[in-house]
Amino acid sequence: MITEFVLENGLRVLHEPLPQLRTVALGLWIGTGSRHEEEEDKGLSHCMEHMLFKGTVNRTAAGIAREIDRLGGHINAFTAKDCTCFHTKTLGEDLSQAMDIIADMALRPLLQADHLALEKQVILEEIGMVEDYPEELVHDILTERTWAGHPLALPILGTKESVDAFTAEQLNRFHKERYVPGNAVLSVAGDIDAGTLQACAAQCFGGWPVGGTASVLSDQPVFRQSFTLQRKKTEQAHLCLAFPGVSLDEEDVWPIMVLNNVLGGGMGSRLFQRIREELGLVYSVYSFPTSYQDGGLFSVYAAATPGKVREVLKRMAEEIGRLASNPVPEEEFARARQQLRGSFLMGLDSTNGHMMAMGRNRIISGRIQQVEETLAAIDRVAPEHVQAVSRRVFLSKTAGFAAVGNVKLTEDVLRGFSF
Repeated sequence: MITEFVLENGLRVLHEPLPQLRTVALGLWIGTGSRHEEEEDKGLSHCMEHMLFKGTVNRTAAGIAREIDRLGGHINAFTAKDCTCFHTKTLGEDLSQAMDIIADMALRPLLQADHLALEKQVILEEIGMVEDYPEELVHDILTERTWAGHPLALPILGTKESVDAFTAEQLNRFHKERYVPGNAVLSVAGDIDAGTLQACAAQCFGGWPVGGTASVLSDQPVFRQSFTLQRKKTEQAHLCLAFPGVSLDEEDVWPIMVLNNVLGGGMGSRLFQRIREELGLVYSVYSFPTSYQDGGLFSVYAAATPGKVREVLKRMAEEIGRLASNPVPEEEFARARQQLRGSFLMGLDSTNGHMMAMGRNRIISGRIQQVEETLAAIDRVAPEHVQAVSRRVFLSKTAGFAAVGNVKLTEDVLRGFSF
């Protein structure tokens, strides 16, 4: 059972006791990601994530790493479009030390100009790496075009120009505004009792001063039809289609996940079985939904040799059209729903999985959702719900398309996707 208490400064602390396990996972979630950035701050949330590991008033960067290593634990972080998370996993008995490290990083980072100059080079290398991974690049290109003009279109890493222009003053201003207790959630799952957690949280985070403002959402994103080709010398052409999806708070969020399992969410899916197994046209083909507070996408990806691209797209259109036009047979629906149920439960096999699930729910949607509630929501999905969401997603006559590779295409290839 997940419980919550709030410190006097407004920090929300979530607790899920798992006494049968020896470990504890801790995550400090900040409600700031790339979608909350101003134009001049593109990539600053991600840069801040890096900079918090560069040392604090009390610890050097090497000291942070060695202290976690001595515990036999792990520490890491990530930046998403809608949040930033710093997390650890240790033995339950070492939680207080791990929490002290995370609190020190979040509350007392150095954010020095010389550290920033070095870390910029690391981030620029990271941006460059995306260019070498066309599968990742094609998704970024399509998102940028599909939501053009909206912060959700911005790359999480920023651009070479924006990163190169960052200053220490800019970082300190951003930290003072966004890294405040009212814009944060502390999520803890594992071998820790409520009393110990409350004492640790009060000691480590009780002195976090109230200030700044919580991140606010921009206007709702508008889906824009697009067609983009980026010529690149690659053996395969990387193709990605995007359709309007659903937001996190909609009832369709679970039906679209079942829909995804039917279409391209695994080895038993229609796209995989038809395009790879039966026709042998590709090695990789899959689909996935992406949901945010106020919008979403449904994406379909494949990689194929340039000479097979048109055939692959034709077969994609056939499978998507069949799904949009006909109800999913009961047996196939039951298998797809059980796949979703099973993957959700297997994601909770670790303390880290529990911490991630409850922390993300709370910081993004503001909800505390118990495991039983999620399972009940999945079980309520019926075949007619999947049929309805498939018509909503695929019958809009709206699709975005991007391709990266040595391929020549024209927009006429999308005509088969108007059902």
